[in-house]
Amino acid sequence: MITDDGIGQDRSGGIRVLIDTGVDALPTVLDEVRATLHDWGVTDRVEDAALVVDELVVNATTHVGGELVILVLPLTDGFRIEVVDQDPDFRRHTSAPSPDRYGLKIVDAACDRWGVSCVIGPGAGKVVWAEFGSDEPAAAS
Repeated sequence: MITDDGIGQDRSGGIRVLIDTGVDALPTVLDEVRATLHDWGVTDRVEDAALVVDELVVNATTHVGGELVILVLPLTDGFRIEVVDQDPDFRRHTSAPSPDRYGLKIVDAACDRWGVSCVIGPGAGKVVWAEFGSDEPAAAS
């Protein structure tokens, strides 16, 4: 369930954040990601996760716009971040990154694995996901 502030619990025990205000909501999203991982007892990858969320949200708002859903999901041996947008098109941006943004190269460096999955049907779009292993496995409370 998503509350009026756009934050809610996912059925898997993770968090689900809905934003439609672009990067203006990013500080709140990052606070929620950090707080959730700390609540799960994960401390070793928190800043890596925050960096990845920042990059994926900025990429999505820059290249797609519109409503985004950010999920933080517990895994047996870590956690997964998902950013869902409403555009099924995924193009790897091969141009040089801007001086203040490093895009998917930084995502690749900060997480253990990442990828893109298509969302088919109503609300079609894509999910850009990143997985993080941890010495402190996420355990949703």
